[in-house]
Amino acid sequence: PDLRILRLDCDPEVVICGALERLETYLRNKNKTVQDWWREAKKDEIYGEYSYESYTKMQMTEYLSGMEPFDPSEPGCSCCDVTQRGTQGLDAIADALRLKRQAVDLQGLKDLERRRLAELAQMHSEAAR
Repeated sequence: PDLRILRLDCDPEVVICGALERLETYLRNKNKTVQDWWREAKKDEIYGEYSYESYTKMQMTEYLSGMEPFDPSEPGCSCCDVTQRGTQGLDAIADALRLKRQAVDLQGLKDLERRRLAELAQMHSEAAR
């Protein structure tokens, strides 16, 4: 079989900024702040008072650790740098997987993500009642 495994590489700072933006959007839908979430999740007990630096340390420890490069002898494995935002990252993925490129509606994807986060916040609010 033509099984291909693709590891997406990205500058950790880009990943952390994106995660923080999504968290802020989600929490805004719940009328909360990142600082509220930080205390409620007891992250302050592990990483100290909330700051961008403590958030970065938490992300690096809990979510962005453990990625190892593929062994060069592993067949069908490749890496793709998706640090660039916009269509460049998607183009790199298409190239790595040898896919036909198609036009991407980035604004439509962003709108879809905002709606998804709002719906998720609404579901959590309803479940908490």
